[in-house]
This record gives sequence, structure tokens and C-alpha cells, in this order.
Amino acid sequence: MQHKAPADMPEYLREMIENDTFKDQPKEFQDRILNSLKAIATGESSPEVAVASEFIREEFEKSRAIAKAANLLCGRIEEYVVREWKT
Repeated sequence: MQHKAPADMPEYLREMIENDTFKDQPKEFQDRILNSLKAIATGESSPEVAVASEFIREEFEKSRAIAKAANLLCGRIEEYVVREWKT
């Protein structure tokens, strides 16, 4: 089943949802993503967390774009994201 993810969602997460591979991710990864989205949606996160989250997201996207442009990820972006998430 093809799902449509929100356009403002991080690209790696949007791709997992649209390609139906989010369900294949480790449970810890799924729980972190879902709990974070729930906290944001319900307003349970502090303004400081929102600012920090935005900064981290921007820096991650910059790093990923550089690595992708230099062909350092070699089609293994999903493994890279999971590995980075765990560290």
C-alpha cells in the first residue's frame, strides 16, 4: 500500500513511509519517531526542545546532502540513518 507522507517531514522518514519500509525498522527507532511526533503534535515538547530539534534536523540534512553529493552513502542511506540514530 502506498502512503503519502507530509512534505515537511525529513526526507529519509518520508521515503520510509512512502516506500512502506518504516514498519521494517527496529522497534526502538519506530518508538522514538512516533513518540517524538506525538509530543510535537500534542504540544508536550518545550520551546527549547523545538529549537534544538530544528537545529539538529537542519545540520543532519546538510551533512546528509554533502555525503550524498560525494556519493559516500552509495545507496545505503537507510542503514546510515538507523546507525546514526542509535549513536
